[in-house]
Amino acid sequence: MSYDPTVVKDWIFPVIEALASIAAIILVLIVWRQVKQTDEQLKMTQKHLEMTKDEMDVTLRPWLAIEHAGVGFEPENNRVYVRYKNYGQTPATNVRARALASFIEVTEELVKNREYTPGISTLVPDASRVVTFDMKESVRDKLLSKESYMWVGIFVEYAYGKDQRGEYMMIGEYNFIAGHDKTHVEWTR
Repeated sequence: MSYDPTVVKDWIFPVIEALASIAAIILVLIVWRQVKQTDEQLKMTQKHLEMTKDEMDVTLRPWLAIEHAGVGFEPENNRVYVRYKNYGQTPATNVRARALASFIEVTEELVKNREYTPGISTLVPDASRVVTFDMKESVRDKLLSKESYMWVGIFVEYAYGKDQRGEYMMIGEYNFIAGHDKTHVEWTR
C-alpha cells in the first residue's frame, strides 16, 4: 500500500473547514455570552448610580426647617418672629417664604396663598433666616395674656442642584408668655 497524497487532500480540507466552522460557532457563543454579561453589569451599574445619586441628593441637599423653638415674641417691638435654618450640606437658592400669624386656625392652603416675605435669595448651610410679623397694639395685648394662643404658619420654597426643588411647611400654636407650643403640621420635601 502506497501513500497517495490526493486521497488525504480529498478529506482533510472538509475536516479542517468543519473544525473551523465549529470553532467559529464556539467563538460566537463566547462573544454572545460576554456581551450578555456586559449588558447585565451595565444595568447593575446604572441601578447603583441611580441609588448613589438618590442617596447623595438626600444627604447633600439643603434641608430647611424651624430652628430650636424658633418662634418668639418681642412685645417691645410688636413683632412675632419665626427663625428657620438650612440644616443641609449645600446652599438653598431662590429661597422664598410665605408666612401667616393669626388667632384663628391656620391651614396649609391659607399659608401657601400668602404673599412672599421679602428677604434673601440664598441660604448657605448652617445659616438662619428670620421672618417677622408686625402687629397692632391690640394684638400685642391679647398675646400678653397667658390664655392666648397664636397660630403661626410658614411655608418655605427653595431650589438646589440642577432643577431640584425643596419645600418646608410648619403650622403650630404658640403661647408666647407661658412658653407652650404645639406643632400641628410639619413636613419637608
